[in-house]
Amino acid sequence: MSLSHAHDFITRGMKDAAFRRVLNRANSADELRSVLELQRLSFTATEFDDAFSHLLTLCQFEEQANVLQEFKMWWEMTAGMARYAEHSRLAGENHDVK
Repeated sequence: MSLSHAHDFITRGMKDAAFRRVLNRANSADELRSVLELQRLSFTATEFDDAFSHLLTLCQFEEQANVLQEFKMWWEMTAGMARYAEHSRLAGENHDVK
């Protein structure tokens, strides 16, 4: 995992709508992780935050910062929904029907 992967992910994710659609289709955290690994973009949450903070300092205009912050919110929602979907699926599998 690496900070440079997180930086590359943010840069690509902000520009590549097709890439974002692939990520949006992930039904679990494992599936999302697999997509990132296939693209050689593995990173930790801390690395993502560090890359985001660095990129934010490079923004020259408020609009650039706003776009970057919107991307961060999208990623947090996407990653969170993948974890939620996985948790819900696992909870359903473990639920005993009487």
